[in-house]
Amino acid sequence: PLDPSYGFSDSSTNFVNDEWVPEPQDPPILSKTVVQEDTVADIVHIRFDLDTSLVRTWADTLSVDPLFILKSQQPLSEIVMFYSGDSESNGPFLRVTYQDTAVVDSVIVTDTTHVDINVEADVSIIEPPLIAEDNFDSTVVYVGTAVGFKTLAYANIESLDIPEEAVILRADLILQNAVGKSSLMSDPSFEVKISALTNSGTGWIDQVWPTFLEVDTLTTGTPFSRASLDVSKGTLKLPAGLVIQPIVSHGTENVGFKLEPFSSKSVFDYAAFVPDSLSDLSPRLEVLYESP
Repeated sequence: PLDPSYGFSDSSTNFVNDEWVPEPQDPPILSKTVVQEDTVADIVHIRFDLDTSLVRTWADTLSVDPLFILKSQQPLSEIVMFYSGDSESNGPFLRVTYQDTAVVDSVIVTDTTHVDINVEADVSIIEPPLIAEDNFDSTVVYVGTAVGFKTLAYANIESLDIPEEAVILRADLILQNAVGKSSLMSDPSFEVKISALTNSGTGWIDQVWPTFLEVDTLTTGTPFSRASLDVSKGTLKLPAGLVIQPIVSHGTENVGFKLEPFSSKSVFDYAAFVPDSLSDLSPRLEVLYESP
């Protein structure tokens, strides 16, 4: 439990501005948990037993209501979901049971009362893994929601000398999965999206890995395509015809492409691909076109 004067917002609180969350040794830790199952609703409950002195302190003082932090004691490889305070019937609550003793006609009468206090506000804060950890390195490129990974790629399309009036029948950007570097727990649902950058200039090519951008300022055009990563085949083939057609027709400047997640069942998923450092596994762009 914490003093909620630190404050948080459902719409703006995230892992970047959660410095108000104290270290585990600062607040009292409710270590005892009891898992019980509601056989009627078939819902599993997690119950924390509170020290009665804490509850008495909250009730007997004019201090602000307590704030609780629910945190795993071990690193998680998946998200554990609980109903929030917005749930109509399954939201979290604090149940207080107390006894009221009174004397009626010289007889001591004890009445047991249960009071449920609903949670008024809650927020989920997901901290992504640090890029500095051993499972990330600069010899591969990444795409994933886990740490906001996006890959930028540049292909010298002009060197292909494709006629301006040509129609792109098919184009594929083929990437080789970096074995042992990806972390996909929900494959084959992990989809990657490719779109053309619209920012003028290609200064990003000279950036040194890793480059951190709190806000992605590299915008993309409307046409895009996507494909699911087939881990068993070890390759990702992204249809790129819609993306490069405007470039061939000279309607869009070629300043590179952006690869980013399109959909994923887990925010911890990320895919790693071999860059152009190894010729036999290098990314390649295959283009089939027809010219009058």
